[in-house]
Amino acid sequence: MGSFFIFVAMNTFLDDKIIPATDIVNVLLNKNFWAFSENAPVKHKLKPGDTVLFYVGGKGRHHFVATAKIKKPIQKIHEDKLKILQELGLSFLTYTVELSDVNWFKKEIKIVPLKEQLNFIKDKKNYGLALRLPVREISEEDYKKITSEQ
Repeated sequence: MGSFFIFVAMNTFLDDKIIPATDIVNVLLNKNFWAFSENAPVKHKLKPGDTVLFYVGGKGRHHFVATAKIKKPIQKIHEDKLKILQELGLSFLTYTVELSDVNWFKKEIKIVPLKEQLNFIKDKKNYGLALRLPVREISEEDYKKITSEQ
């Protein structure tokens, strides 16, 4: 059985406009890939068959929107994906992972009602600290607690 991860999307800035995190998630998941910077923690642990939850963070948005499987190992970005990332203000991301079995939730799963039950959140008052990095590994137990809300 594979491992479980959360990929976090936040707003980005391109020139003088904001690209909403929800737009980033929509574009990347519809293209079946996700992207990371050189310094993204635990990206080296990602392997085919692992399961991912997608979290949209930022002001007024604290929820999970989908799951997917990792299809291929992480790799340096290819030219075709670079153009997509540039349009989203994410040209600083240099690694990608291909996804399969993207499953959008019927309704978003808010984290606030779940935070007390989730083991990966150590500081329940400041739960956002547990989701400040672009990728984090979680337990299967936490994954099931979150997805059982669907």
